[in-house]
Amino acid sequence: MALSGFSRAVTLPITFFATFATTSIVIAYAGATMYGFVALIGLLFQLIPFADLGLGAAVSTAMARRSSNDGGEDVARETVKSAFRALMLSSIVLLAILTVISAAGAWPDMLGLPDSLAGASRWAILVSLAPFALSLPFGIGQRMLLGDGKNHVVNLVSVMGPVLATLATLVLAFSGAEPLVLAMATPFGVLGVSVTCFVLAFRNVHWKWRTVWEAPQALSTPLDIWHAAAPMMIVMITVPLALQSGRLIVAHMGSPEQLASYSLAAQFYAPTLSLITTAGIALWPSFARLGSQGRALWTKSIGIMAVTGLVAGILFLVLVRPVAWIVSSQQIDVPWDVAAAFAMLLFVTALHQPSAYLLTSPRLLTFQAGSSSAMALAAIPLAIFLTPLVGASGPIWAMVIAVGACQMIPCIIRSSLFLKGHAE
Repeated sequence: MALSGFSRAVTLPITFFATFATTSIVIAYAGATMYGFVALIGLLFQLIPFADLGLGAAVSTAMARRSSNDGGEDVARETVKSAFRALMLSSIVLLAILTVISAAGAWPDMLGLPDSLAGASRWAILVSLAPFALSLPFGIGQRMLLGDGKNHVVNLVSVMGPVLATLATLVLAFSGAEPLVLAMATPFGVLGVSVTCFVLAFRNVHWKWRTVWEAPQALSTPLDIWHAAAPMMIVMITVPLALQSGRLIVAHMGSPEQLASYSLAAQFYAPTLSLITTAGIALWPSFARLGSQGRALWTKSIGIMAVTGLVAGILFLVLVRPVAWIVSSQQIDVPWDVAAAFAMLLFVTALHQPSAYLLTSPRLLTFQAGSSSAMALAAIPLAIFLTPLVGASGPIWAMVIAVGACQMIPCIIRSSLFLKGHAE
C-alpha cells in the first residue's frame, strides 16, 4: 500500500503539470467556454467504465490467488483469456453504439451542446471516444499487474496518460483541428497506458501474448468469471454514473461559466483522487488472500486513509483556486463552495477505500453493488435538486451525502461483521 501510494505521489507532479499544460492549451486555442465542452466530451468515457463488464475484478482476484493453491496458474490464465475475448466483443459493440449515435446526430440533445456545435459533434465525438473503446481488451493488463502485487508499476506507467494527452492536444491545436476534436487527447492517453500495461503484465508472468487467442482448457472446477464480474459491473456503472452525471447536470441546468468552473476543478480532482484510490487498490490482493483474517490490515488502513483523505482535501481546498486562476489565464474562477465540496468528497471517498477492497468475494461484491446502486439513486436526484439552488457545487455535495450514507457507512458495518466471522 505504501509502495503504491508512493509511486503515485512521485508521478503526481508530472500528472498535474501535464493537466496544467493541456488545460492551458485548450483554453488558449478554443476559449474558456469551449474548454467546458471539450472537457465534457473528453471525459465522457468515464460514464461508461462498465464497458469493462466488471471482468477486471475476476482477473485481479485470480491473479492474486495464482500461487496460493494447486491449479491457480491455470485458473488465472483461463480467466485472462476469457476476459480478453469478452472485452474484444465489448469494444466492438461500444464502437457500433457510438457510430449509431453520431450518425443520428443525437449528441447535442444528450450532452446539452449548443446549436453551433451540432455539426462538428456528429463526427468529432466519435473520433474522440474511439481510442477508449479500442483500449478495453488491453485494460486487463492493469488488472493482472494489480492482482500480482505490482500496482506501483501501473502507477508509474499511468503517468504516460496525461503526458500523451498533452502531446496530442498540442499536435491537434498546432494542426488547426476542430476544437471538439481536442477531446480525444485524454482517451488517447488511456489507450497508450492500457497497451503498455498489457505488454508488461504478460512479460511479468512469462506468458506469450498469443495466449489470449488459444483455445480454452478444461479445468477441474468450471470457470465462472461472471459470478464476480456481474456485481462488479454494477459498481462500475453506478459509481462513475453518479459522479460524472454531475457534469451533465451542470451542462443542462447551469451556465457555461459554471460548467467551465466545475470542469476545471474536476480536472484537478481526478489526479488527486487517484493518489488515494491507487493506494487503496493495492490492498486488493492482500485482502483476497487473507479473507476474514484481515482485520488488522483493515483497521490500520482505515486510519491511514482517514489521514490521507484529510491532508489531500485540505491541500485541494487551498491550492485549486489559485492554480485554476493561473491555468485559465484568469478566465475561469473556481468558487470556494466548489473547492470545499470536492475536498470533502476526497475525504469521504478515502474512508471508503479499505472496505471497498475488502468486500471483493462474489457475495460481498453483491452487497457493494446494492450499496453503490442506492448511492446513485440518491445522488442524481439530489444533484438535480441542489444545482439550481447552489450552482456548480450542487452535484458534488450530492455525491458527498450519497457516498457517505449509502456506501461508506454500510460497507464499514458489513466489513466489521465479516471480519468478526459472520458468513459472507
